[in-house]
Amino acid sequence: MNTDTLYKMFEDEETKREENKKPLFFDKEGVLKLQVGGTYRLRLIPNLNLKQFFVEYEEIAFNSRADGSYQMLGLSPTSPSLGENRIKKDIVSSTQWKSWTAVKDHPDKDVRNEAMALLGKGKRVVNVYVDSDSKDEKNNGQNRVLRMVAGENKKTKVPQGQIWKAIHERLIGEKKERFGPKRLFNLGPQGVTIEITVKEKTIGTKKIPDYVVDFISDSDSPLNLSNDQQEEILSKAYDLTTFIPELKSQSELKQILDEHWNCSGKEGDELEVDSGTPSTDDDDIPTSWNSDDDVPRFDD
Repeated sequence: MNTDTLYKMFEDEETKREENKKPLFFDKEGVLKLQVGGTYRLRLIPNLNLKQFFVEYEEIAFNSRADGSYQMLGLSPTSPSLGENRIKKDIVSSTQWKSWTAVKDHPDKDVRNEAMALLGKGKRVVNVYVDSDSKDEKNNGQNRVLRMVAGENKKTKVPQGQIWKAIHERLIGEKKERFGPKRLFNLGPQGVTIEITVKEKTIGTKKIPDYVVDFISDSDSPLNLSNDQQEEILSKAYDLTTFIPELKSQSELKQILDEHWNCSGKEGDELEVDSGTPSTDDDDIPTSWNSDDDVPRFDD
């Protein structure tokens, strides 16, 4: 094998590695990318034609155990958004259960958390009008789609995700009377601007985004949009169902899991983990997995 062939193989491998790191969702035109250090002023808008406000779903993504690359499995086969088409017995769930069973008594919580990476992560998407984007001025005055972590603690029913928790509280929670959907989904002077500032915090050795969410009345941050301008913005709202990740086939999922989770050519060969001593943490039983670590993976 000559050096040119070797170099071409190296280039192909590096290209594949970089492509694996790209989250497909954020490559889609129309998505608002929240970046660390940025401040975003937004108005929520509905899709009146389709009667859409939020669309929720569960997706699965994890960092490869083989090479650390970002692996997007796409829509969870058990996502509630699938309705009657949910797959009750699928390769992801069975692999997840095997992984959890192997380490559920491990004393290191990081090990147990890593074993839960194949659980579906609750998300929501919503149409927004961007008043200002400090990181990308091209978004100013444009329609975009905002994605956010939006799960729910299966035990306490408390909403999860910093952005969603703040919206939920004002949409149907304790602050509904003061805000509610009539103010949150309103481009006029009665509406409310949502300001999201993306900071960064460190948990252990990992840096994750820290969202600061404020709600500003129109009198303090007026949009000054005419009725015609508001109607034009509403008419350009995206069909949110087109922003849900695709559901991969069981054979596609198996191939990815074998290569990047089981690290083998056959299903079921898990990485061996020393089970150590039993854990006494009763809250470690996995039911779902949600994280505020949801800034686009530009530098992960």
